[in-house]
Amino acid sequence: MAVNALSTSPAPSRLAPTADNDITGFAKNFDSFLKLLTQQLKYQDPLSPMDSTQFTTQLVQFTSVEQQIKQNKSLESMVSLQKSLESANAVNYIGKEIEAGGRSVLLQGGEATVSYRLDAPAKDVMVQIKNSAGVVVRTLAGGTGAGTNTVAWDGRTDAGQRLADGTYSFAVAAKDSRGNLVPVTTGFTGIVDAVDIAGDSIMLRVGAARIPLADVTAVRGASAASSVGAAAASLLSGLL
Repeated sequence: MAVNALSTSPAPSRLAPTADNDITGFAKNFDSFLKLLTQQLKYQDPLSPMDSTQFTTQLVQFTSVEQQIKQNKSLESMVSLQKSLESANAVNYIGKEIEAGGRSVLLQGGEATVSYRLDAPAKDVMVQIKNSAGVVVRTLAGGTGAGTNTVAWDGRTDAGQRLADGTYSFAVAAKDSRGNLVPVTTGFTGIVDAVDIAGDSIMLRVGAARIPLADVTAVRGASAASSVGAAAASLLSGLL
């Protein structure tokens, strides 16, 4: 009497994991795979026995894939936890005085702010935004007052083309009324007013400026003068 032998290869449509499978669904497929192996062994033709090595190879491959998926899930959980911890720690910067440097600007949601500091008043200030290749994509006129200045960028090129969000570099050139260069510092000191944790990057708000957390070079408590000034302003507000 002939005995029907099952196929030695599991049907891909039933067993192959897809991007939508979760660990539970994958485990069900794994159980089905073991049942299929059992049935193959039970109903194999004695006159033409199936190769057991093939069963072992299939089992090892399927187990390896299952372990990789579990590892990916664990890594995703660790990354998510790390982002949550960074966001929670960033709140501690509020009310602290920071020093920030660097020549990079983060374009996020079609908005970015370039910050710089002039050692003396200037007549003309030119801010150039550059892409990753170092090509100037936008030229803006900057503030000319001594001290910290900020320039808003709408994420468009000089031709009006909207650029993709990301990190860009910038350069600032300032000249006085005689055409002499005015020293420019692209880092500045300020007190953090708020923290923006929207998106993938954490931004610290210092007035109108948005500073990437990675650009912070020093953190310290707000100066006594700033604290007294804030308290006086609060008291005056209450009296009015």
